[in-house]
Amino acid sequence: MTDFHLIRPWWLLALALLPALYLASKRYRNHGLNWQQLVPEHLQAAMLMRHQDQHPSRRSQWPWWLAALCMLALSGPSWTRLEVPVFQLNQGRVIVMDMSYSMYATDLTPNRLTQSRFKAIDLIRSFDEGETGLIAYAGDAFTLAPMTDDKQTLLNLIPTLSPEIMPVPGSDLPSALELASTLLKDAGYHKGEIILFIDGINDEHASRALELAQSQPWNLKVYVLGTDAGAPMRRSDGKLVKNRAGEVIVAQANTALLNKLADAGNGRLIPFRAGDQDIATLAAPLHRQDQSKHTQQQQRSTDQWQDMGIYLLPLLLLPAAWFARRYLPLLMLSLLVLPPAPADAAWWQSSQSQANELMRQGQHQQAADLLPDGSQKAEAYYRSNQFEQALTQYQQLPQSARSLYNQGNALARLNQLKPAQHAYEQALALNPKLEAAQANLQLVKQLQEQQQKQQQAGDGDQGQEGQQDQNQQPGDQDGQEQTPPSDNQSQQSQDQSQNSNQSQGQSASDDQSQSAPDSDPQGSPPRPELGDSHDSGTGARQPDGQAPPAPAPLPPSDDAQPSQTREEFEAASEGANDTSSPDQAHPQGRAAADGPSDTEQQEPPASIDARTLERIQDDPSLLLRNKMKLEYERRRRAGQINEERTQW
Repeated sequence: MTDFHLIRPWWLLALALLPALYLASKRYRNHGLNWQQLVPEHLQAAMLMRHQDQHPSRRSQWPWWLAALCMLALSGPSWTRLEVPVFQLNQGRVIVMDMSYSMYATDLTPNRLTQSRFKAIDLIRSFDEGETGLIAYAGDAFTLAPMTDDKQTLLNLIPTLSPEIMPVPGSDLPSALELASTLLKDAGYHKGEIILFIDGINDEHASRALELAQSQPWNLKVYVLGTDAGAPMRRSDGKLVKNRAGEVIVAQANTALLNKLADAGNGRLIPFRAGDQDIATLAAPLHRQDQSKHTQQQQRSTDQWQDMGIYLLPLLLLPAAWFARRYLPLLMLSLLVLPPAPADAAWWQSSQSQANELMRQGQHQQAADLLPDGSQKAEAYYRSNQFEQALTQYQQLPQSARSLYNQGNALARLNQLKPAQHAYEQALALNPKLEAAQANLQLVKQLQEQQQKQQQAGDGDQGQEGQQDQNQQPGDQDGQEQTPPSDNQSQQSQDQSQNSNQSQGQSASDDQSQSAPDSDPQGSPPRPELGDSHDSGTGARQPDGQAPPAPAPLPPSDDAQPSQTREEFEAASEGANDTSSPDQAHPQGRAAADGPSDTEQQEPPASIDARTLERIQDDPSLLLRNKMKLEYERRRRAGQINEERTQW
């Protein structure tokens, strides 16, 4: 026990006060219970318990023992030491990359820009500790990444850098040095490094850059890409950079001026090399003296006493458990009879909130029962394929282009094409720019024309079949009572054509608009697109030979989305021709009929998805381009932009 030590010995003073407090409390207790002076002597034997005064109970003493144990634990007894470091290397650095058009010079293979990306990636991977920031500059400097120890973020940004994404051309090195200094200061660093990937300095910025490098407390490492002889600048499109006179510009690396810049920044100049030696030099500390100092500080450590008082605290639970032993069964019983946590929060929600939640979950029928009369109730009815109730609700709303459009949708779903056409025409009379109503009106007209043609074709087939029946042999009487096979085939052909038209009408209109009710309160759920009525099985039954469209209700805004093109629609509805079983329909047809929703998002058809993906521009630098452009516009409005005379 020679190593026994108290970390906080002043707590023992409180331990010394405990005996005095105990004696004072005992004296007070005895004085308060001195009934001998009040009770007659001949009654004291029967009324007073002398043994309690003479032998105080142990129960009255255990709080004092617990207090003494607490004081001892707070004093921090310890008999072991722990070795802990007293220094942790906290190094900050900022990588500044030149994104002027001179980086397209071809004196390095394939050009300076490509080599600078590779070298920057190798440098970032070589860092073991510390935080790193990233800045790119051309006509102005922009922060791409603040001080961070996440190397992967920096590695993802480096390959997207190019002069084309910079908002303004040029080579404003002083702005980059000032921004790098701001990054280090804002991160709380007093010492740090600025690693500059550069191929030259413009004469107009040379003096200002030298002043900043000399006045700043940071070490400046200058990594030079290019040669003094220089080379033409060939852009990514293959064209050479020329001046206003049409002459090809040769970008030269002014190594002498860059060396002065490194000396002014208390750093060094590292030229480009094909191997890894230049990266090792960039990543290493500037001077051996600094390196040995850092090594000594890393190895420096101290012994610290380990506080063992925390292990005395569990002993406090033993007397408490002994004291509460008779109450433990009662405590366990109370845990059993505690009321369970309420699982239903509907009591605290209004009917509107409950309806909104049901709409989000796709339970439109239950939501319609909770909603009051209005556009949202009509919306819920429409989503649950109760088109008659939806039509009644829409007709009760004030007449507007939106309400008339929604009435037309409900009428079309009810197979009432003529009234639907009239409703669409009224909506267009109020708002001629309503593209959704225009598209649905054209579809309704086309469907009516197709139905008329199919009916005429059916009448012609029946006439021909009647002529064939009259020409049959008189002895063949049983065949007249049966349906000829040709009639079945004709009817099947009509049904397939009608089902295809029905899928076309319904799919092209469902994509017209996103759902949002008129005058919806805040927090109302987004409206999912409604599927085809023959898929859901709950819509109104439609007679053969007619195929109404299946549009969705129009959102509050008068601006509706353009309808689906006829070619895309026909390609998406090929699988709807087979009506033998709705569940076995072609996935393309179902995807076209069933619109996306929040709770169940349908995948687009494979053919449409491939065409859509081909149109998407795969440009990972777009985010950086937009970010720097917005920052440049903000600076320009604030008058913080310097005009660049040299554009490379």
